[in-house]
Amino acid sequence: MKKSLTSLFVSAALFASSSYAAIDTDLLSGIKARHIGPAATSGRISDIEAVPSNPNIIYASAASGGVWKSENAGLNWQPIFDDEEWASTGALAVHPAIPDIVWLGTGEGNVRNSTSIGGGIYKSMDGGKTWQNMGLKTTERINRIALHPTNPDIAYAAALGTLWSKNEDRGIYKTTDGGKTWQKILYVDNVTGASDIKMDPSNPNKLYASMWQFQRWPDKFESGGPGSGMYVSIDGGETWQQRTSADGLPKGELGRITFDIAESQPSTVYALVEAEKSALLRSDDGGDSWKTVNSEYNVADRPFYYSEIEVDPTNPDIIYNIATFIRRSIDGGKTFSKIDKVDCCATGNTIHIDNHSLWINPKNPEHLILGNDGGIAITQDKGDSWRFVQNLAVSQFYHIRVDDAVPYNVYGGLQDNGSWRGPAEVFHTAGIRNVHWQEVGFGDGFDTMPFPDDVTKGYVQSQGGYLNRYDLVTGEQKLIRPAAPDYETELRFNWNAGLAQDPFDANTIYYGSQFVHKSTDRGETWQVISKDLSTNNPDWQRYKESGGLTPDVTAAENHTAIITIAPSPIKQGVIWVATDDGRIHVTQDGGDTWKSVEKKARKAPKNAFVPHIQPSLHNPEEAFIVFDNHRRGDMKPYVFKASKYGSKFTNLTAKNIRGYALSVVQDHVDEDLLFLGTELGLYASTDGGDSWFKYDQNVPTVSVMDMAIQQRENDLVLGTHGRSVIVIDDYSPLRGLNEKSFNASLKLLSVGDGQQYVSSRAPSTRFWGDAAYVGDNEVYGVTINVMASGDHLVHPDEDKEKARQLAKAKKAASKDSDKKDEKPLSEKARVTVKDANGEVVRTFVTKLKQGVNRIVWGLESDGQGRMPGQEPKEDKDIKPAGPEVVPGTYTIHVKLNDNEFETTAKVLKDPRFTDVTMADMKARYALEHQAVAMYGTLTKAVHALHDSKKDIEVIKAMADKALEDFGSTEAENKAENKDELPASKLAKSADELIKKIGELDKNLRSIPKTTGIVDETYKVTSHVFMAWGYAGGRYGKPSPTAEIYLEKAKIELDKGVGKVNEFIQQDLTEFKQAYQASGLGLLSTTQPIALN
Repeated sequence: MKKSLTSLFVSAALFASSSYAAIDTDLLSGIKARHIGPAATSGRISDIEAVPSNPNIIYASAASGGVWKSENAGLNWQPIFDDEEWASTGALAVHPAIPDIVWLGTGEGNVRNSTSIGGGIYKSMDGGKTWQNMGLKTTERINRIALHPTNPDIAYAAALGTLWSKNEDRGIYKTTDGGKTWQKILYVDNVTGASDIKMDPSNPNKLYASMWQFQRWPDKFESGGPGSGMYVSIDGGETWQQRTSADGLPKGELGRITFDIAESQPSTVYALVEAEKSALLRSDDGGDSWKTVNSEYNVADRPFYYSEIEVDPTNPDIIYNIATFIRRSIDGGKTFSKIDKVDCCATGNTIHIDNHSLWINPKNPEHLILGNDGGIAITQDKGDSWRFVQNLAVSQFYHIRVDDAVPYNVYGGLQDNGSWRGPAEVFHTAGIRNVHWQEVGFGDGFDTMPFPDDVTKGYVQSQGGYLNRYDLVTGEQKLIRPAAPDYETELRFNWNAGLAQDPFDANTIYYGSQFVHKSTDRGETWQVISKDLSTNNPDWQRYKESGGLTPDVTAAENHTAIITIAPSPIKQGVIWVATDDGRIHVTQDGGDTWKSVEKKARKAPKNAFVPHIQPSLHNPEEAFIVFDNHRRGDMKPYVFKASKYGSKFTNLTAKNIRGYALSVVQDHVDEDLLFLGTELGLYASTDGGDSWFKYDQNVPTVSVMDMAIQQRENDLVLGTHGRSVIVIDDYSPLRGLNEKSFNASLKLLSVGDGQQYVSSRAPSTRFWGDAAYVGDNEVYGVTINVMASGDHLVHPDEDKEKARQLAKAKKAASKDSDKKDEKPLSEKARVTVKDANGEVVRTFVTKLKQGVNRIVWGLESDGQGRMPGQEPKEDKDIKPAGPEVVPGTYTIHVKLNDNEFETTAKVLKDPRFTDVTMADMKARYALEHQAVAMYGTLTKAVHALHDSKKDIEVIKAMADKALEDFGSTEAENKAENKDELPASKLAKSADELIKKIGELDKNLRSIPKTTGIVDETYKVTSHVFMAWGYAGGRYGKPSPTAEIYLEKAKIELDKGVGKVNEFIQQDLTEFKQAYQASGLGLLSTTQPIALN
């Protein structure tokens, strides 16, 4: 159940002072978001566990996309952690004896620069259906969980602790009461966390643990130090013995250490140890002594990011080293060979590198499940061949943009998965698939920006300031990264450098190092238009020393550089620029002069990242700015409004906002409507930032790294760092929304025009089975967004509705109601659509719920008639859908009980049919409706036959009853021939007529539930549908052949209906006359069918 921020009915005074928006967000269910992928790249997986007794059940932890579960061996996946408070998930543990018990440690243990945060350890008792936080909330990230095999109340957690700061909530924790309480049983200091805890499978009291000293700063990462070490306990963690170089460990300071125990021979234990000379160690005496079996240069190639080993459960000499590549040893770790199919970076049947988790089926070691930066892959032959899971949309976007194409495209760069372009909507059937997405750049993808005047070309960025210009038509990629202004200057590009398009000149772009670079020829040449806008503090430029024991200089720690460039879209020359060390500058003259303004933001943290600036779309002097200080251990959000070109800053941060702020956008129509993306979700404000509410309508807890508004469509597009792209279609109902808005019985909020398009087949097959990803397409048609309220309407949330109904029942039972005789109010709104001439073209009804509703008119006109058995049980006057209307302006009338309104909406022409005229479309529409009218006549004829059949069957029943009673009177006893009786003649005639009705019906249409495949070509329906198909099978003017088929259908309809009329006027009339003469009773009159 989604939780509202506060009660809907709080007082206005409370609303004004609390900074909490008084909106029950369930009442926004009419504008639910939709997920569009991509899943083609998937995203980083931090852990994978399957149920040994049923390996079809798999759990996967996405680094920042929650927990996913498959119950069919990885074919389909469902998110099972969406409504919890955290999205970053790390260690998973499934209880071996009771597999419905699942433990989860939040906070990823792969501590890269972009990793998210967690909030403790969770437990599920029902296989992930529900979760309960069991504490350790301030440990930030839990990398491993070990469970007692027979006692479900005993569990151990290895808590790394905070990444960007010091804290004491780290180490090895133990619970003996199922998580109700925890005891810290191994602790070193406030910069050393626990990276691993493993349990001897033959002795649950014997534990192996590793402690790791590590820390990040904005400009440096350091792994290793005196706090790191290896520990062994034989009494369930009561006491620990540290293993040192005297026991065979590498000399000197240690870094990250990971273990695995040979299940088939528990005395054999492996440890991968980061050190000045990292090594793979082996112990054959249960960890008492260790020997180095491998110290090659790449035995631990990047231990801070991936440091895992797995031993084959059936062979103690087979071990997997899980790192950049997957390497397997069959000689106890002495030598390793790479599994070739897990490789980079050629296109083909290989699997993504940078691996984090490998699950080995304990009953079948040929069966492996791999999790890496690119998602999940499964093999059944020990890695010779793999199946990539292509329906797990957990991509981690850094940036998001949109273009103005119809339909528009979405652009963005992903963590370690390149940069991509995909449609927000497709003019294809079935939805948005992976095949619709296209990679436009490789590497770690960041900002991806299309040309404003040609969506087939654009700019694509990768780590360390690399910038390319792409061409989707030719496939060309040109490197256009700017050069330094002189040979002595070294450019500093942040991992995620600032990039911007000039809103007033399609040829001009801006790019950020420590300087602002400007190109007026799309990157061919550059000029520097600013001084160094960072602090240029040498103490914050240690990025070339990053890594600690194992150097890791990848540009991820590049610092004192520009990360945000934001030109004003409403005043040329105004550009806001911000850096990763807290500097904010603004120019009003296109870069000739710059003013530093960050000191005016007095309540903002000093020297924080400033990842996003939204120049106001309404006032050129204003901008909305977010500060992100989590890289200094400050996880609070900060969002400000800058006024007078930065001379004044107003704090817009509210207490109910969770997660450090990452992005902010302003609506282009309502200046008070703002959206804020944080590490833990999406927030909205309808009052200029005075108050905020969390937008949770199909937007899970996830990092909203960037946002873009497609202004033509009023769509909000979210670039999430963990759940790919999410779109909120036409968010315009939020404009001006407040708690009083929800009191309206019926109110029009906004209308979205309907875009016509001819829907074609998508590329590739139409038969994709269950393993393909299919994102939601936008609804088709005109959308009417309305507010509705009243006790007669259902609440959108099922749990709240149940509680509401229970309260109503209790209230009704407690006192007699005076309203028993009142007519109940309807939940159905009646919608009437009229064309420009005032003619009704469509009438339909739709059920409304409390709150915001989205009524969709699918652009249909009214059809004609339904065949017998197809009549609706309710709303019998509503006709079936007919041909699609022509483009134009339509008047829409909506009525709910005594409340009603009228509005207009446009139906837009398919933009691809430039040579089709309005006259062509009207001709098609008229021809289609001729076919519809014929079908209506046909349904009347079939109904006439069925009504006649019913009458005949009634008469036959009466006649049969009379014959059963034959002989009960003296006159009947004297009769010599029973067959000459009127009842006998009626019964015989009825059988003949019923047979004839069947033949007539069969001539008119396809009879339901006909066995086999029979000839249908002669039937009247076949001719009518052929004519309709010819008329409606094209967007423009029907062909002359359509007229031929229509004329043929008319002829066949005349013939078919003529036979029905002949039957009614002759056969049926004579039969009814005979019946009336028989004296058996009265009967209704069936009229002939009129032909237009």
